[in-house]
Order: sequence, then structure tokens, then C-alpha cells
Amino acid sequence: APAAFWEKLRHSYLQTNEIGRSIAWLLPAAAAFRPRNLAFHLVEMGAAAGLNLIGDHIPHSCRVISTQERLPGLPSNWGGMPYDVLTRTGLDRRPLQLSRTEDRLWLKACVWADDLARLESLERTFNLYLTLKTPSEPKLERIDFSGMPDWLRSRRRPHPEQGLLVFNTAATIFLPDVEYARLRKQMADVLAPWKDRAIWVECELPRGSTSGTHELAVHRMINGKLRTRTLALMDARPREVRLLDGW
Repeated sequence: APAAFWEKLRHSYLQTNEIGRSIAWLLPAAAAFRPRNLAFHLVEMGAAAGLNLIGDHIPHSCRVISTQERLPGLPSNWGGMPYDVLTRTGLDRRPLQLSRTEDRLWLKACVWADDLARLESLERTFNLYLTLKTPSEPKLERIDFSGMPDWLRSRRRPHPEQGLLVFNTAATIFLPDVEYARLRKQMADVLAPWKDRAIWVECELPRGSTSGTHELAVHRMINGKLRTRTLALMDARPREVRLLDGW
């Protein structure tokens, strides 16, 4: 292979951009904001190309499994149902731009070559992302994880008639424990001024794990403290979401 090939591998990051994981923010948003008709700002930390930012515009075949008969606020299907999102922003240390052929090729190169279904789905999502007409057009910002809480504090200020949803998937699992503990403390400071109108959603492996089932955890401020509850379980490429008791 030419030298440029090895140079590309040396400086690039693996990017899965599994669009199905956007179900992890669609579920909490439906439960937290829709019953109140509350429009919200969507921010993804570790967004890569930002494909999950348009998850509400893409039909999902993912099944929601629950022991409860009724799920208040949750729709019966997820077939391209746009949410009332005010802004869509992806934060990443090295965001990829779908307008660049090179970046699109890299995203496809990160999918197994014989997984034609995923490659086709990725191509369809590229086209939708590039042609989607929405008032809340996705935007990407270049920023490291350590600077994301400060960005949120300065760029997403609380408003009494708006909500905030911060989301990450397959991202914080790679942070050392010390850095993750610092992030939790900083995120508590970010969420506090929003009171009950802000949530931080994570779809990650349990800390210390390298494979297995992802946990959908929701963080929010209650009585001045950051409270965390694991509300659902799903695979890395979710075909079903298993809601836990207490949803």
C-alpha cells in the first residue's frame, strides 16, 4: 500500500456511527419532554460525523420490550417522527464532515466489507443528512471531552421554556476513571441551572467492560445532587431495547 494509506491509519479514529443507537436519546426525550410539550436542545458528546443527531428523522425497526402495560410518553413506533428540537450540535475532538468524500469513505471503511446491509444503511443516512431540510440543522464543533462541559455552560444557557438533552454513546467508556469522575462533577454543574428541564443520557458499556450489553443510563439533578438510573439495556447494534422496571 502507498505511504498515504498507512499515514491515514496512523492519524484516524475508528468511527462506527451506528445510527440505531439514536434510539437511546429518542426514548428519554419522548418520556421527559413530550408530555410537557417542551422543545429542547440536543447535544451529542463524541459525535464523530453527527449521524445520531438526526435519529428522529430515520425509521427505526428497534422493538421496545417492557413488563409494563403502558409506557407514558412513548410512541408505539419510531418511524421517522421528528422531535421538537431547537438545535442539534455534535461535539468531537475530530469531527468528520459528510460533505467531504474522504470522510465518507473513512466511515464506510470502518464497517466490515461483507456487511452490505449496514453499508447500504450508512449510505442512505449520508444522503439524508446532506439533504435534510430542518430548522435545527445539525452542526459540529471541534472540542475535546475535557472542554465539553465548559462549552455547554457558555453556549447552552438555561431558558425557562426550553429543555436540554446531552447524549453520548460508546464514548465515555474510553475515559479513565479519574477523568470520568471529573466529567460527572462538571456535568452536574451544567445541569443544575436547568432544574428539571435537563437530562444527560448515556448509552455505554458498564465501566470496566470491553464487550457485552450496553446500559441506557439517565442522569438528572434531584435535590441538588446528580442522580443516575439505568433505565434500559440494549446491544451495540440495537434491534430491541429492554426497559427495566421503574421506567
